[in-house]
Amino acid sequence: MSPFWQRIIMTVLAAGIILAANALVKDAMTRQLLAGIAGGLLGHLLRILTPGQFSFPAVFIGVAMMILGGMGSITGSIVGATIMTILPQFVIPLERGGPFLGFELPALNGLTQIVTALILIGVMLVKPEGLFGAKEFSWRAVLGLRREGEGSGSVRRGGAGADV
Repeated sequence: MSPFWQRIIMTVLAAGIILAANALVKDAMTRQLLAGIAGGLLGHLLRILTPGQFSFPAVFIGVAMMILGGMGSITGSIVGATIMTILPQFVIPLERGGPFLGFELPALNGLTQIVTALILIGVMLVKPEGLFGAKEFSWRAVLGLRREGEGSGSVRRGGAGADV
């Protein structure tokens, strides 16, 4: 191969690497912008932000919500957040101890974290992509409706490859 073509190939490869790097930088900047907006909204809601609000248990629950529902969909994240919000309400009475179904339970400190971890391990073993994966909720799918033009049974004329 001549040096001319080698230079052209190297230039094209370098341009591809630069384009890929630009896409990564753009993606990172978009995520930082959204994280900044979310932090601003949280600060406005709570009126004060302290480091104690972002303790390990709080961050763990947030990550568990995303992993449980599936990081590829908003619907999955909402379902994961709902489950991780409701689940502790059933486990906390057991964690405090006391009478339960006729038995006297001792205080089981940390039971909520253990149950959360076991559920996460189970979901990751059975469905590594999360409960929803990349699927989104759709009323059309729930009600069995078709999109317009889909499965109408009519034959289209005049398109590419059509017999005219």
